[in-house]
Amino acid sequence: MEEAAVQAGGMERVSEGKAGWMNERSLSSLLKHSCLLCWSSSPRDTGVVETDERVLAKTAELRELENAVAVESLELQEQQQDIKELEETLLKLDQHKEKLQQQIRTTRQLCVEESQRILSLQADESKKEGQVEEYERELARARWRLKKLREEVKSARRRADQAGERNVPLQDSIRQSYEEILQEEHALCSLSGGRPLQTASWTSPHLQQTPPTRTRFP
Repeated sequence: MEEAAVQAGGMERVSEGKAGWMNERSLSSLLKHSCLLCWSSSPRDTGVVETDERVLAKTAELRELENAVAVESLELQEQQQDIKELEETLLKLDQHKEKLQQQIRTTRQLCVEESQRILSLQADESKKEGQVEEYERELARARWRLKKLREEVKSARRRADQAGERNVPLQDSIRQSYEEILQEEHALCSLSGGRPLQTASWTSPHLQQTPPTRTRFP
C-alpha cells in the first residue's frame, strides 16, 4: 500500500510537470500561431504552419494521454481504497473467526464434561437399579417366609385347639373314673368295717394340676 501511494504521488508530480510544460508549450504555440496567421500570406512560411499543426496535434495527443493517466490514477486510488476496506474486512473476519473457534473449543469441552457426567449418572443409575432388584428379591423372600410362618402358626394353633379339645373329655373321664374308684373303696371299707381311705390318696397327680386352657394366639 505504501508503494502504491508513492507511485500515485509520483504520477501526480509527473502529471503536474506535464501540465506545466504543456501550458508553456500551449502558450508558445498560440503565440507562434498568431504570428503565423499574420505570415500565412507568404508561401515561404507554409512549412512553418505545417510544423505548428503537428505540434498542436502532439499537444492534443499529450492532453488525451494526461486525461487517461488521470482516469487511471483515479481508478487506482479507488482500487487502493477497495483493497484497504477489504483488508479491514478480512481482519474483522479473522477476529470473528478466532472468537468462533474459541467458542467451539469451549462448547466441545462442555460437551466432554457433560458426557462424563452422563456416564457417571448412568453408572450410578445401574448400581441403584441393581440394589433395587436385590431389595425386591429380598422382599419377595421375606414375604414368602412370612407366609410360611403364618401358615405354621395357623397350623400350630389348630393343632393346639384340637389337643385342648381332646384333653377336656379325657380329663373328665379320668376324674369320673377316680370318683368311681373312691366310691367303690368307700363301699368296700364300709363292708369290711375298716377305716375309709383318704380321698387325696386316690387323686391323680394330673387332676391336682389346673386344667389346661386353650391357647389363643394373636
